[in-house]
Amino acid sequence: MKGNKWNGWQWLLAVVLVFLTACSDQEDGKTGPENPVEIKTYKVAVIAPARVQQRWKRSAEWAQELMEQAQESFDVQVRLELDWHDEQAADFEQYVQRVATDEEYAAVIGPVAADKAKIVAHACRNQQKTHILPTLANAEFQRVYAPKDYVFCLTQNDIMQAEVMFSLFNDVPLYWDNYVALVTSADSYGDTFRQWFGYLATERYYKTSFVTLLDEDTPVEEAVEEFYRIRADAQVDSPDRIFFAPSDGNDLVRVDAELERLRKLYEQDSLRNWIYAYRMNLFCGDACVDEDVARQVKHTYEGVDLAPMPESGFVSAYKAKFGEEPMGGEAQVLDAVYLLHYALTAMIRDGHELVEDARDADGVPVRQSPLCQYVVNVVDGSDDASLSWLPDDALTVFICLKAGIYPNVSGASSDWTFDPKYHCAVTTSTYRHWRLYNGKYHTLEYVTANGSDHTVSSIENWTTQAQVVQEIKEEEVKLVYPELKDHYALVVAATSGWDNYRHQADALAMYQLLRSQGYDDDHIFLIMEDDIAGSPYNLNSGEVRVTPDGENLYHDVQVDYKMSDLYPSDVLNILEGVPTAVTPRVLPSTANDNVLVFWSGHGDYGLLNYGKSYLYANDLSETLQRMAEQQRYRKLLMVIEACYSGSVFEKCLGNKGMLFITAANNSETSKADMKDENLHVFLSNGFTRAFQTKITENPDVTLRDLFYFVATQTVGSHACMFNQSNYGNVFTERMSEFLVK
Repeated sequence: MKGNKWNGWQWLLAVVLVFLTACSDQEDGKTGPENPVEIKTYKVAVIAPARVQQRWKRSAEWAQELMEQAQESFDVQVRLELDWHDEQAADFEQYVQRVATDEEYAAVIGPVAADKAKIVAHACRNQQKTHILPTLANAEFQRVYAPKDYVFCLTQNDIMQAEVMFSLFNDVPLYWDNYVALVTSADSYGDTFRQWFGYLATERYYKTSFVTLLDEDTPVEEAVEEFYRIRADAQVDSPDRIFFAPSDGNDLVRVDAELERLRKLYEQDSLRNWIYAYRMNLFCGDACVDEDVARQVKHTYEGVDLAPMPESGFVSAYKAKFGEEPMGGEAQVLDAVYLLHYALTAMIRDGHELVEDARDADGVPVRQSPLCQYVVNVVDGSDDASLSWLPDDALTVFICLKAGIYPNVSGASSDWTFDPKYHCAVTTSTYRHWRLYNGKYHTLEYVTANGSDHTVSSIENWTTQAQVVQEIKEEEVKLVYPELKDHYALVVAATSGWDNYRHQADALAMYQLLRSQGYDDDHIFLIMEDDIAGSPYNLNSGEVRVTPDGENLYHDVQVDYKMSDLYPSDVLNILEGVPTAVTPRVLPSTANDNVLVFWSGHGDYGLLNYGKSYLYANDLSETLQRMAEQQRYRKLLMVIEACYSGSVFEKCLGNKGMLFITAANNSETSKADMKDENLHVFLSNGFTRAFQTKITENPDVTLRDLFYFVATQTVGSHACMFNQSNYGNVFTERMSEFLVK
């Protein structure tokens, strides 16, 4: 299906010949009765919230005008009939299902919100209906739908927006003691910022002061007051900059009003300087760019938003036509319309229909659209010519496509270089650094995240390892331990349900690793819900894996306690060796026994989630201290796979013979990896997989080398080691001490 990629004079000659032929057949490009024009019209659903539709419609109509001009000399022309729908309408899901199954619709453009986009992408799956998202930048959506060859995002994910925001903090010296903070929405828009903020801050040697999620329990006004109190109390971790990334731009209006209220309240107070500092330190995300917002705020703010590619000339052309600057992804909308025109033109040339009989991945007969492959062909065009979105170049693109040639095309928003493996998203987006004052957004500069030290593309950036790794110094710690007599292990999967598959899978992987290293069931205490092997969602009933083609881990497994039958206090009793009616079987470890604890689940600052309950850092610290006082272990190693796990174990320091390794520091989330496309779940976590891989490869690895391997292989978070100065020399102490063999 892919067209030829010719070089230099070959494709230029072809273009000239096709163009001359077209002109001679149609009397210098004019159509008439002897050369009737065939208009092929295709319906396209455009889904967007009402607040952006006016802008999007204007750009889409302009794009269609330009496409008509570029095609006017051809006897077969493509037209799009755009069907607009509000993604916040009550009938959204019914509309999506109708469009997805209606063969008259060639594609869907939009929506904006990630939760809505998931519904559309899922509905379009069976027919492989082309789904183009102009501004959708949710990292998890792009990660999940990357292998789906019908989804195309015209914007890099919001990890890049966060990187750009960090890159503009050039007025703050990069010392370790500088603090940054995040205020974002507790929804799908804020999810990327929440997931990656701590990681990106650590990579740039910042510390995180706080992360505040805006919801009904924490309104904007409370977030403003939180920062005001930190500033007023002159707390050490007062942030130098605050990322403000709400999903609703009106939240900036509320911030502005609250600052004005505080300013008047403290008019005669020296603390009003802190109010000024809040405003100056606030750096806004793209959702804050809205004409209604600009008219309402009284103070000056800075931030970034999605912008056209400056060298494309789109901004100046747009301003000349409409008398103002583009906003809200209008360049991406224009590119979406262009891309569909080009792909449909190529499809028509090859004689394909919009929907044809095909077979899905399982070989089942279906009706599918070949259009998505033509979109790939267009964006994979040859590097031998670079053609822009401007009318003259658009004409040349159509001529090439009709000759079976796919030239290299640049759009208004980007150069249309997509991720080479998946084609899910472009690899470069442009952001505008703006300043809002006097009711207008004034452009200061255009910025991209291209060339970042730790990003490859918008799809691959979550598969890169951290550049900043905790430095472990070699210390000759002279600690004397009693004779080693036995080993015990506590393995906890602290979640339940199919969506949390990876936590139980990782726990089972650790259980089987320990069995292979000489542990028997009398020495392993396994706590898990045990509800995924037999789940109705499990296509491989009775099986659990951490890689799609890996071994089944669900065999010869003895579960001691179901997670939901215990409270966090019960788990601490098991660890401490305190039998109760609920937990009659507990660790019998003594001063001659090494204890290994592995925990996999969710976490938040200062706590580990346990089902619907929480294990707080203070409770764990008190338990560990009693274990030390009562000599309930010889050496104890705790390995924790959870978000913000560093915040728990930085409060558990000081006890001799204890060592803690966590998947994340105190301000970041840990990341799942290894997605199974058939089961629709993540099978494992990156930190845990690295930890188990190294032990399997070399059970006698030193604890320092084990940590370094895990830290450099963990994706999207910074593994941490705690309490090593009270443990021993981790350059010589070995993992094999916690293994029986």
